[in-house]
Amino acid sequence: PDGSHSLYCVVIDKAGNQATSTYYPVIVDNTLPVIGNTYPTPSNIAYRKGTDTLIVQFTYTEMTPRTCTVSILDNANSVVTETTTTDPSTFLPAGTNQNGSATLNFTDVANGTYTITVVMEDGASSFGYCTSTDVLIIDSTLPDITNIYPTALDIAYKQGTDQIIVRFTYTEMYPQTTTVSLYDSLGASLVSTTTTLPATPITGGTDLPASATLIFSGLSDGVCTVTVSILDLSGNLNTCTSPKSVIIDSTKATVTVISAIPQYAKSGTNIEVVFTYSEQNPNTATVAIGTAGTTYGSITIDISGSGTTNIYVTTTLTLSNAGPDGTLAVTVYVGDKVNNVGSDTKDLILFDNNPPDIVNLYPIALNKA
Repeated sequence: PDGSHSLYCVVIDKAGNQATSTYYPVIVDNTLPVIGNTYPTPSNIAYRKGTDTLIVQFTYTEMTPRTCTVSILDNANSVVTETTTTDPSTFLPAGTNQNGSATLNFTDVANGTYTITVVMEDGASSFGYCTSTDVLIIDSTLPDITNIYPTALDIAYKQGTDQIIVRFTYTEMYPQTTTVSLYDSLGASLVSTTTTLPATPITGGTDLPASATLIFSGLSDGVCTVTVSILDLSGNLNTCTSPKSVIIDSTKATVTVISAIPQYAKSGTNIEVVFTYSEQNPNTATVAIGTAGTTYGSITIDISGSGTTNIYVTTTLTLSNAGPDGTLAVTVYVGDKVNNVGSDTKDLILFDNNPPDIVNLYPIALNKA
């Protein structure tokens, strides 16, 4: 039976004399090693780059362990790399449900799915085997990130306390996290958000759309850069940068009404209004003439793309609504691309829609000179 035994020899001669040899210990072992793999497993896959290290963990039951060989096999069952442990006293103590491990170092292994085998030999040259199929994924490919919004050609204009939805497309079969960040013009990080993948809506695949919302407050006016970084499960990290793609603008335009000509007007009169404004991100200007609650004429013009300081603008509008005579105010509203609105109002026009009334003319037919 299995167990520890002693081997010795007894010699008896014909006269009945007896001699016994030295006792030699013998271990009888007819039981194969029993091995169970604990990492990696089908439910706990290992992800590594092509040049990397993997620590394989396993359990075993064996009274007389001699060697243990741990291997990585490709889909053709060819050995990619392996390591053999030969020191039972250090690495493979005898016993039941023992924990074992082996470190595999490999270089330039191709992308793909691999199998782990653990083979243990005992002192009686009996072998135990454990195979875990498709439990190692080699991935040396960086995530691919494209189609970021916003861009320098499609700028997002935001106030200092606001939010922005950054959209992008990515290709990565084994994503782990994505980090979207906003930086100022000096490269200082202003705000970032990290999403753990593959949580919804981020999953592995090709040319997949994704988005992340950046919420911020109290940012200073300026031009900012957006970055999107994706880290996969093998530790490959790629970052895509969209420079000068966000403009923070919390400042209203400065507006000054200069003149309105003619000063005296009636319904149908064309009024030429001159004003100036200072705004870095102008969008539209609206000129309105009227009194409180009544507008006699207005016009909205596109002033986008001409942002700077003290821009002079001349525009003409027609007084189209009849109303009571009196003083009319000229108001100019300048809105920027973030919907900040600055304005100025001046009383510049005297509205007179009634003809002169002439009475008591002399001489008349009844009072000839």
